[in-house]
Amino acid sequence: MMAESGMSPKAILMSATGGAARAMKVNDIGTLEKGKWADIVVYDKIRSMISKNTETISAVYVAGNEVKK
Repeated sequence: MMAESGMSPKAILMSATGGAARAMKVNDIGTLEKGKWADIVVYDKIRSMISKNTETISAVYVAGNEVKK
């Protein structure tokens, strides 16, 4: 719905992460900064993230630490 309303992918991601954390008054999550908690999945192709294609996952980080394959 955000994309359909004209928001850019960057604005959508920022709203869903940092914006949501600020709205909830949570300071240690929501953005990629030193000292904050981060769980991240890195995909080789953006379409894979949307279709949940796990074959193109290139890296996974939990609490900022890389999970080895």
